[in-house]
Amino acid sequence: MDYESWMQGYLAGVSLHCHLRDPQLSPRVVASMSVTGIAADFDWFADLSGVETLTLLTADYIGDVTASYSYNGKKYTDAVPMSGLLRLHPATLFRSCNPNAPRLWFRFHLADEAA
Repeated sequence: MDYESWMQGYLAGVSLHCHLRDPQLSPRVVASMSVTGIAADFDWFADLSGVETLTLLTADYIGDVTASYSYNGKKYTDAVPMSGLLRLHPATLFRSCNPNAPRLWFRFHLADEAA
């Protein structure tokens, strides 16, 4: 992965982290990442400290995008099409986090420049 791709994924994680820490925001948290025109892998994390549960996972995407997730940032699930990730029950995904350090790492793979 090139540095620019890594930085875009990192900034998405930082953005989500900042949203979660802002007490002025509503209980609804939205993280966004926009990447176009490259085939690449993107890793980012969500620090869910202070979050009570997840109720919805959504994504707007086109093309061949696969995703996997990890509870420790090291061991990831097998990659599935993005639609498979979005079918996971969010509350169950959240309950499986380490209660002392509730974090989720995500890895997205854009198969080609059209994704």
